[in-house]
Amino acid sequence: MEYRIDKDTMGSVHVPADAYYGAQTQRSIDNFKIAQDINKMPKEIIKAFAYLKKAAALTNLEAGVLTKEKSDMIGKVADEILAGKLDEYFPLVVWQTGSGTQSNMNVNEVIAYRGHVLNGGKLADKEKFIHPNDDVNKFIDRPKAVTIGEAVQFIDKINDVIAKREGMYWGIHLKDDHKVVGAICYWNIIEEKQCADIGYELHPCFQGKGIMQEAIEKVISFGFENMQLEMITAFTHFDNKNSIKLLKKNKFIRNEKLEQEMKPDLGTCIIYTLSTSAK
Repeated sequence: MEYRIDKDTMGSVHVPADAYYGAQTQRSIDNFKIAQDINKMPKEIIKAFAYLKKAAALTNLEAGVLTKEKSDMIGKVADEILAGKLDEYFPLVVWQTGSGTQSNMNVNEVIAYRGHVLNGGKLADKEKFIHPNDDVNKFIDRPKAVTIGEAVQFIDKINDVIAKREGMYWGIHLKDDHKVVGAICYWNIIEEKQCADIGYELHPCFQGKGIMQEAIEKVISFGFENMQLEMITAFTHFDNKNSIKLLKKNKFIRNEKLEQEMKPDLGTCIIYTLSTSAK
């Protein structure tokens, strides 16, 4: 059998040359050599993962953190899994760590590697069109309140920021319904420098309807006219196409000089700024 070298954060692993999985799946095969002929992970579990990954890709597309090309490809490979076309690439047994991480990564790797090949790439390529963690397993890292107490604590934190004149928050709701569907805010307000950062979020079901555009226009106007700001700064993920489009539409300009000054704390974010001169 021919092998290729696949790498992860733990190092290099020999993987069958034609396998649509990678290092993490191979590690599980090597570490759990228990009843591999009779105790395979049920195909129903694998198909459930496929539904999950396709749904996540669609949600991440709507949230603006995954490109349409990648979302479509993840969905395409997920459909192949559901059709049973890739069964041979799910060799893991039920004997693994309690969280089932290996099976989750097995599905991530198969979707990523198969997607890369369908996109014209080769399994041996170092860089791939889809990454199993960064794309297939993508999530929006935003802690959410689980209990009423945590929600109250978050509200108290916002009220404290407002009381200190360090931030301002607005809820977004539809004209005929007072249910909050999003939020927009100024934070890190520095009055002596007449500058502030802007942040916003909107429930995916209400995106693409012009709601955030209407909100950001009002908040920008309030910032320059009422707060006497001279500079508004926005931080957004480099792959958040919807957010970038919104900022550009409102005359924000990418500030690469500021990005260089803030590295490496910036992570995967990029910076756009809007000044009174560009308003």
